[in-house]
Amino acid sequence: MKVVEFVNLQQVLSYNGIYDVEARALPTGGVQLGVHVKKHIEWATTREDVFDILDKIEGGKNEL
Repeated sequence: MKVVEFVNLQQVLSYNGIYDVEARALPTGGVQLGVHVKKHIEWATTREDVFDILDKIEGGKNEL
């Protein structure tokens, strides 16, 4: 994902009460978004990945 998309998704996560988020640069020029979950970090490279993590945190069918 691009940096602009990361910022937008970070705002979505903070609106949902998730504030412990970080980013790391990829060699391809993109950014990965990391969400701290329990004792590990779930990394997302796409918008869909971020919403999958959010669903899991909120008690979706595949809890983390």
